[in-house]
Amino acid sequence: MPLWDRLRAALDDARTAVSVVRDEPGPVHEVTLRVPPEATDDVIGVLDDCGFAPFGSNAEYLAPDGPGWLRVHLVTGQQTRRRAKARGLTVALLGPDGVGKSTLLAGLAAVYPVPIRQIYMGMWQGVGRPGYTRLHAVGAILMRPLRVWWRVAQGAVHAARGRVVVFDRYTYDALLPITGSWRALKRPYFWVLAHLAPRPDLVLVLDLPGHVAFARKGEFTPEGLEAVRQGFLTLVPRLNAEVVDAAAAPEQVRADVVARIWRHHRARLLERTSPNAGSADGVRRCALSRRRPAASSAAPSAPAPAPPATPR
Repeated sequence: MPLWDRLRAALDDARTAVSVVRDEPGPVHEVTLRVPPEATDDVIGVLDDCGFAPFGSNAEYLAPDGPGWLRVHLVTGQQTRRRAKARGLTVALLGPDGVGKSTLLAGLAAVYPVPIRQIYMGMWQGVGRPGYTRLHAVGAILMRPLRVWWRVAQGAVHAARGRVVVFDRYTYDALLPITGSWRALKRPYFWVLAHLAPRPDLVLVLDLPGHVAFARKGEFTPEGLEAVRQGFLTLVPRLNAEVVDAAAAPEQVRADVVARIWRHHRARLLERTSPNAGSADGVRRCALSRRRPAASSAAPSAPAPAPPATPR
């Protein structure tokens, strides 16, 4: 059942005297409700149960509805007590080449209702290219921390403006097993790189077998990509990361990632505006927890006659 139908059922069950002022379907379904001032708290409670989060102005609420979104505007005649402040989210996408990070980022920007800002955090650009000399390597060693700080600062500005910042790769790449020569010198330098940036709000590891990633992009080797994959999976507990099955269809991967981002984003919005609001999975209780059984209108039946006395 569409979320809008479940929301109306929940509002009816809560006996809130609301009226629909506007109902405009679309990728973002826009609904405006006129709410009596005395029913505002009840309506906000129903919205919480249905998985909405305060978003935008002080009377707007947002929730995912299938592949789209439902935005509800409340007209109450008074200022509501909860005011949604601009608050962004930072997300790090990790995974070897060929797992579909670029495709996923393009899809996120198209469907997520909050502006998405993509920042590439790859730290090994240009390494190993033709003509790459020791002088280039020394310059990269010195400039790499500055580039990391600059990109992190860009992400902080966007997040402060309420945007969702998605980092394509992150400094956690430096936590992967060290390869090549000069490992003893690389180890402290990589440790510093890995801890230069603050922990993102959400870390997603796109998981795809190495031979599948190689077939998609044709770069490196299946064995090398599988080694990188296993390295990221080993880091999952340490980073408190979530693993996404990148072998699924692109639409399924995108829907999975959107749901994970929204879960964290909604929790952040509720934390800033109403710490005692409903849980993030309240959408599953929408139109269920508040539903009251219908009272029976039939007249009470007459009591059954007593059985005849048994003769003694």
